[in-house]
Amino acid sequence: MKIITGKTGTNHVASADDRALNAGIFGTDNYVLNVGSKFAATIETSNNIVIADGELLINGTHARIPHGEPETVIIENGTTGYNRIDLIVARYTLASGIESVESFVIKGAATSGTPTQPSYTQGNVLSGVEVADMPLYAVQLSGVNIVSITPLFTVATGLDDVYRKNEVEKRVRL
Repeated sequence: MKIITGKTGTNHVASADDRALNAGIFGTDNYVLNVGSKFAATIETSNNIVIADGELLINGTHARIPHGEPETVIIENGTTGYNRIDLIVARYTLASGIESVESFVIKGAATSGTPTQPSYTQGNVLSGVEVADMPLYAVQLSGVNIVSITPLFTVATGLDDVYRKNEVEKRVRL
């Protein structure tokens, strides 16, 4: 057994310890937390989408875009007469013992018909995978224009929301 929240005299808390606690509290799936702008997406130009602040968990791994520091993701040009769906994902990477999470665009296949979403790297960080994608948005292009941005994430209910819901249900039963 390993103590996490106690002083031991040596550096002993690892990212896996924090990840395990987050997964125990929120669940082991991928979630956007119910704070800030929740990664609201705005089309800035025909190639740029601005992602606002937010907090997320990828299998307990916490990552964020801080308030006031939006990120711009670049969508490659579309092609006149063709349709495409790209994915904006949060990509977790473990390389040479160093972990990171970054916004990443997965380009879909262009088609003259109905486009399909591209595949992404699925995996559970708690199991030790080196790459795992959390889909945030599907970006649909028709020709050179972005026609829609569809959220693909679940917003986690905070404990305060659960408490308020239980209080309302108690009052309704009385």
